[in-house]
Amino acid sequence: MRELRVDAALAGQRLDQALAALTPELGLRGRRRLIARRAVLVSGRAMPAAHRLRVGELVTLREATAEPAAVPRLAETPRLLARQGEYCFLYKPAGLHSTALAGGGGFSLERALPALLASLPGAGAAQLLQRLDYGTSGIVCAALTRQAALAFRRAEREGRCEKRYLALLRGILAAPVIARAAL
Repeated sequence: MRELRVDAALAGQRLDQALAALTPELGLRGRRRLIARRAVLVSGRAMPAAHRLRVGELVTLREATAEPAAVPRLAETPRLLARQGEYCFLYKPAGLHSTALAGGGGFSLERALPALLASLPGAGAAQLLQRLDYGTSGIVCAALTRQAALAFRRAEREGRCEKRYLALLRGILAAPVIARAAL
């Protein structure tokens, strides 16, 4: 359990902003997730993220509030698609986070890696090389070794990687269109 007594320097700050003093490893979203999960108490009570702190209040972060990694009900399940050398390719369905959310716990493709790659020898150090938005389904590449991850990052920096997105649209399109916009 981590605690912080509000002093004059913190007085008047919003709880979600002042919480950075207890959780420097988290960004604002992560701190707000902790508050929403009621893992943060102010003088023994759960308060909203916008609560303005007062001198003397005690902000407590309860460590034992991590959520279990419950598997969400998805229309499709994440799965290993292929392996090529030191890389593997995984299917991430819509409705699943690619990586664990800071301060949020929960299930993600990243958390599922050990089970998805259990059949691959030496895949214990696997790491995702890309992410897809929560509502997006698609293929995500993972490196099976640290050296493969470094080689991929180098190829990215050198412009030797290309990403393509496919959007499914409804309606009538009068002519083919190519969208070339930075994401």
